[in-house]
Amino acid sequence: MSAITPYQQEAVTSSAAPRVLFIEQVSAIIGKSVTTIRTCATNEKYKHLIPRPFKFPHSRRLVWFEKDVLEWLAAAQPVSPPAKRRRGRPTKLEQLARLSGGCER
Repeated sequence: MSAITPYQQEAVTSSAAPRVLFIEQVSAIIGKSVTTIRTCATNEKYKHLIPRPFKFPHSRRLVWFEKDVLEWLAAAQPVSPPAKRRRGRPTKLEQLARLSGGCER
């Protein structure tokens, strides 16, 4: 039998702790700039746009649990592109169809 090396022991104990991500790593994962993420995290109006961050005691850096970021990404629903519309004013036929509730075009 071989004894556990200090490196292996560290790997075992560190894998039990949840992995944390800093703002630069979150930026790379979700595809938003560091500035945008910082704005979303600190401004109440935009807090719903990113996963919820936290701060270590006596630190000012924003930190996320990797599990939370990946769950947030998995829960995001893909956005379908808006329907193509012609430029300009609708034709009389389109206006009448919209008023009558029909889908003629």
